[in-house]
Amino acid sequence: MEFRKLSGDPWRTWGLSRLLDDAFSSAVARLLKARFPNLYPVYGRGDDLFVIGPWNDVVDFAAAWRSEFRAISGNNLTFSAGIALAKPRQHILSKSEEAEHALNEHAKGPRDSIHALGATIPWSEFDDVRAGAGQLAAMHAGRQIKSALLHNIIDLHDRWQKGDERWHSLLFYQLERNLTGEAKSFVRRAFLSPGHLWKHAGFAVRYAMLHTAGEERN
Repeated sequence: MEFRKLSGDPWRTWGLSRLLDDAFSSAVARLLKARFPNLYPVYGRGDDLFVIGPWNDVVDFAAAWRSEFRAISGNNLTFSAGIALAKPRQHILSKSEEAEHALNEHAKGPRDSIHALGATIPWSEFDDVRAGAGQLAAMHAGRQIKSALLHNIIDLHDRWQKGDERWHSLLFYQLERNLTGEAKSFVRRAFLSPGHLWKHAGFAVRYAMLHTAGEERN
C-alpha cells in the first residue's frame, strides 16, 4: 500500500496504525465470513494480508476487499494485490513467496492495481475487465468459442506486446473464420473495435479457460 498525507504527524501515524490493525483483522474477518466462506486467511498483520482458496474466489475477494478498504481509508491509501496459482500438493510457502514476488515486481509499476494471471491491471479498470472475462468464460463454457481460438488470441496478444503490428489483421481473420453470431460480435467489440479489453486480453482469456476447466472438473 501507499501512504499519503501523513506529513510526519505522530497522531496521524498512530491513527493509520489503528486503521490498519482493524482493517487487516476484524474487517477482513467480517468480509470473509459474510461473502467468502471458502477462503482461509493465513495471516493478516501490518499492511500484509495472505489468503488461500479457489482461484476465482480469491480474485473476487481481492476486488471486494479493495472496495471496502477504499471506504475504510477514505480513499487516502492505495491497495495492491498479487495472486499466484497453485497445483495440488504444492507447498503453501512457495505460493506465498510467489505472490509476494508478484507484488514486488508489480510495485515497480503503477500503484493501486492487481497482478493476476500474468497481467497487471489498475483497479480503476478491473471491474470492466473482470466482467468481460466472465462473458468470455460463459461463451467458452457454452462452446460458442473454442479453446484453440483462445490460445490464438493469447499468442497474438503476446506478439502485440512485442510490437508486431500484424496482430490486428491476423485476429480479424481468426474471428471471421472461427466465430459466428453473439460470440463473434462480442469478441470483435472486446478485442478489435473499439477493443476496450485488448490491453488485458491475456487476463481475460486465461480467466475464461480456468473457469471452464473448473466447471469440467465439478
